[in-house]
Amino acid sequence: MNAGSLYKKLLLSFFLVLFLSSIYAVIAIYGDSQGNNDIHKQIVEAIVKYQPDITFHLGDLTVQGKKQEEYDEFFSCCKPLTDLCPLYPVKGNHDASSELFLKNFPFLSQTYYTVEYDSLLFIILDSTLELSTHSEQFNWLIETFNSNPLKPKIILMHHPIFSSGYHSGNEDWALYLPALFASNKVIAVFSGHDHNYEHLQWKNLNFFISGGAGGSLRPSLSQHPYSKIFCSSYNYLILNRQKNYLICTAYSLDGNIIDKVVIFLDF
Repeated sequence: MNAGSLYKKLLLSFFLVLFLSSIYAVIAIYGDSQGNNDIHKQIVEAIVKYQPDITFHLGDLTVQGKKQEEYDEFFSCCKPLTDLCPLYPVKGNHDASSELFLKNFPFLSQTYYTVEYDSLLFIILDSTLELSTHSEQFNWLIETFNSNPLKPKIILMHHPIFSSGYHSGNEDWALYLPALFASNKVIAVFSGHDHNYEHLQWKNLNFFISGGAGGSLRPSLSQHPYSKIFCSSYNYLILNRQKNYLICTAYSLDGNIIDKVVIFLDF
């Protein structure tokens, strides 16, 4: 091999290493499949094309969550996804039996938990349980915040705090949770429950609703003052991690972009 060929090979290797070192995590988020296997399969098929490294389901995996057959159908639908990457669930109100929920996700010891991935701390809350300031789950949340003061955090919870959708938000939570999140390096909050896509913003904190993986679509009843965009369509989210920010893209079932939001890791 002459010097010129060796130089080109080394240069190519350098740029390949540089390119690979610039690739960060791809994160998929979707919710409310609710036993609609046809739409759920289409959502999974669409998500798989983005080759996610990790996936979160925002709850209401099932119709009622009382029979094993419901979970068997769920896992059958998302097998192409779970063959590709780990899937972490949020418990929804339709996933009624906590015992059956935990049985089907044996790596979980309880229905609220954390996942650390690519220097991000994902905090999964169980909004079907008590979240008042004197509750066990709230105390756990405070301990989690105190134990991880510097990590950028993402909250995932089934019921939204703010929403323009059919169910609306939770006025009690709105009094204290957004401020608590913002003061503890939470960079985004993701929810389902309302069967639509919505992006809302409280001060600099982004709130997303992605409940469009199978549950019956519903229109907006009234626009929330924090709402940036609302779309009544089946949808899923793909987050592309960059060094100092995330790009959150909401896609409709046919692959069209509904919304694209930059989430800074430190604001």
